[in-house]
Amino acid sequence: MELFHEVKNAIFLKLLEISNKLAEGQEYSYQQILQEIKNAFPNIEADYSLEENLINEMFNTNENEVKLHINKPVPFLPSQVELFWLKTFLKSPINQALLSQELYKKLNEALLAVPESDLDNVWQKETYLGDDQENKQLLQNLNIIQAALINQKKISYTNTTLDGTIYDAIASPHRIEYSLKENKYRLIIWNEVENRAIKMNIANISNIKIQPTPIPPNEHIALEGFFNDQLASTTPLLLKLTPKNNAFERAFSLFANYDKTAYCENNDYILKINYHRFEEQEIIQNLLSLGSAITVIEPIAIRTKIFDIYQQSYQQLCD
Repeated sequence: MELFHEVKNAIFLKLLEISNKLAEGQEYSYQQILQEIKNAFPNIEADYSLEENLINEMFNTNENEVKLHINKPVPFLPSQVELFWLKTFLKSPINQALLSQELYKKLNEALLAVPESDLDNVWQKETYLGDDQENKQLLQNLNIIQAALINQKKISYTNTTLDGTIYDAIASPHRIEYSLKENKYRLIIWNEVENRAIKMNIANISNIKIQPTPIPPNEHIALEGFFNDQLASTTPLLLKLTPKNNAFERAFSLFANYDKTAYCENNDYILKINYHRFEEQEIIQNLLSLGSAITVIEPIAIRTKIFDIYQQSYQQLCD
């Protein structure tokens, strides 16, 4: 079974995408194809000789126009490894809950001849804390939410917060998120009254029912605008990581779901993380767990809050 399949090369797949666009009637010149590859892969070898050879092999080319040898679309063929992975993926109860019954049945029938393996041989749990992925209530919640998302309908629900407060509400579901670090599934809804997004732990939600009311199309625009505004209004988090206690690996695990960049400077790692304003409390909790291995360079507001937390803890110990 191949691990690295010859037709899974990224540049080959890019050319395959262009082939299908040509089959649909889109026009390309030789230089336009080469430029599209350069834009998609700016770090490959400067002379692009391999890419030029691929273009010449795959297409009928001249300076002004590129045509297909056979004017038909080319399917994206899955490798045996991908088929094996997908077949094993379907065995997980949590993944079954995230698919519609129709799609689950269709995939199982299509993959009938594909060998399968034990889940434990393919996936290894990062943590045994968080959500129980065989909990029937959680699986039912996920299945109802995904059905509401597919059909673009609002849901009614009861949410119990960590402090025991109970909320009954009707809202528009917009996104399911999974935290690998915490092993938790979360639902992002849009609160029309407060005009903001709210993130809830799906395991804390009960009595979910799909409502006949459709999700207003403009809510998707409002949600994206909210996220963009939250991102633009925060100074990126800038950290210095001292190479001790596996700080670099731990930081990348903690901030796995954030957009980030990193580089090395004087034997330390500098990590820049973009985050939304409503994620600040989660950011602070993650930073506290890293202890003395990190220094917060920016923003000053988060540095101050962390200092205040340490100062309060110190005073409590001294009292």
